[in-house]
Amino acid sequence: MKISIGTKISSIFTAIILAMASAACLNLYATREVEANLDNITNGYLVAYGACARMNIRTLEQAYRVRRYVIEKTLSIKSQDGDIVATRARLALLSNQFHTELNHARTIIGGELDNTGSLADRALLGRIDERLAKIESEQFGFEKNLATILANFDAGDLSTFKLQFAALTVWRMDFDDYVEGTRLMMLSAAQQAGRQAETNQLRATFYGWTVLALSAILAIWVSVRLTRQLVRPIGNLLEGTRAIASGRLDLELPVTSSDEIGVLTAAFNRMTEDLRAGTRAREMFGKYVDTRVAKNLIDHPYMLGQEGERRVMTVLFCDLAGFTSMSESMTPRGLVTVVNRYFTLMSEAVREHEGVIDKFIGDAVMAYWGPPFGSDEDQAVSAVLAAVAQQAGIRQLQAELPELINMKHGLPELSIRVGIATGEVVVGSIGSELMRNFTVMGDTVNLASRLESANKYYGTRVLLAEDTAARAAGVVETREIDRLVVKGQSQPLRVFDVLGTKNALNTAQIALRDSYAEGLAAYYAQDWVRARAAFGAALAAVPDDAPTVVMLGRIDVFEKNPPGPEWDGTWIMTAK
Repeated sequence: MKISIGTKISSIFTAIILAMASAACLNLYATREVEANLDNITNGYLVAYGACARMNIRTLEQAYRVRRYVIEKTLSIKSQDGDIVATRARLALLSNQFHTELNHARTIIGGELDNTGSLADRALLGRIDERLAKIESEQFGFEKNLATILANFDAGDLSTFKLQFAALTVWRMDFDDYVEGTRLMMLSAAQQAGRQAETNQLRATFYGWTVLALSAILAIWVSVRLTRQLVRPIGNLLEGTRAIASGRLDLELPVTSSDEIGVLTAAFNRMTEDLRAGTRAREMFGKYVDTRVAKNLIDHPYMLGQEGERRVMTVLFCDLAGFTSMSESMTPRGLVTVVNRYFTLMSEAVREHEGVIDKFIGDAVMAYWGPPFGSDEDQAVSAVLAAVAQQAGIRQLQAELPELINMKHGLPELSIRVGIATGEVVVGSIGSELMRNFTVMGDTVNLASRLESANKYYGTRVLLAEDTAARAAGVVETREIDRLVVKGQSQPLRVFDVLGTKNALNTAQIALRDSYAEGLAAYYAQDWVRARAAFGAALAAVPDDAPTVVMLGRIDVFEKNPPGPEWDGTWIMTAK
């Protein structure tokens, strides 16, 4: 008869529950026994030990009261206890307390002697009981002698009192030592009981773990016997799932049964085949579209809709300077090799900083940052750091150039220009019914493109729009280059040049930055003399600084043809 998976699983759980219940019952029994031992120690041995300790205190207090009374009467000091009647009443109270503690201790010790399962050494308990009996007898004798001595003292028979009091003092010291010894024996009995309780607890724990281990072995044995044909297919499915998760899509599991597991295995194989087909499509798609865009379009088909969305994003344009002249001096094969390596390095810099490659336009790269592909707060920072990494990438490409084109002399000098702007764009799937591109559009995109081109005019490498520079101020050192209106826009904006990463400028660069800022402020104020002096200082710090040369050239023109009082320092660019 065919046994269903449900029956097999129920059998396994029943066996495990019965085994665990047995172990739990044994542990409960052992726990109760240990609790009883601890209660015996707490309410028995420790209480008896406390009674012995208090007995010792009462005897010492009796001796203290007698000495105090004698000293106060001898020195004619007013006694706190008043007369002999009050003192004897206090001594009687201490005696009652002493005997109460003594009887309490003897009752507990007697109970433990009658208890065949006592935790302490029965011989030790017997000796303690004998000592307690002797202490009781000695205490009665002490109290009787004390009454006689105090009577002689009050009667004025000081000679007899002194002899009796001296003898009583010697006896008292021995008696106190005897009581202290008894207390220490009681402490030893309590410690023995504690050690025995600990031993019982360890034994109970050992038995509990033993039963638990045996129960687990029994449960495992039952599980193996009942589910041999169930576990193996499930294990194969589990391993197959792990293989799929690690990227191994070439796996096909054998179908070994016709029950529910067999049906599930066949479905798993069909799913794997579908995943292989989807992965091949995604890999091919990812070579033409950024993988995150491809993933979002596949996982969220609504992004393919007709409606765009307005978002604040950061856009970067990167262009290879002198590409036309370089292409004319290379063979087609060498040119393709260099360009492919160039695009690889530029793309890696973007992707390592969470950017999305939008498209390649000739030798230019367009990329963007922002939700849903990255953090809104860090988009400008990531874009600027990607630009810094691109500059490092072009230097790496320059070093690789001899090997790439098999030339050692006459190599072209490679450099890139980067423009970055942050602002509102339209994000969406743009194109025809036959072909679409998920991209960004708007003035911010045009501004980033114009800033990339503006590098040619200023001789810079990376130009940032004002909002981008403000957002990235914590990671890079910048200087304001100019206030300009780029072609295609009417509003002036402040443009910033990236000098390096934060706190990494050398002395010359710091002098350049500060002098250039001073010169730019004077330039905006039409103070041509002060501006020329400041820009001259900047050029002295870095002699080949191209933006400074540009600004000095403008001053030459404005000194001859002043721009007028309405001029606010804005430079209008007429070229792209």
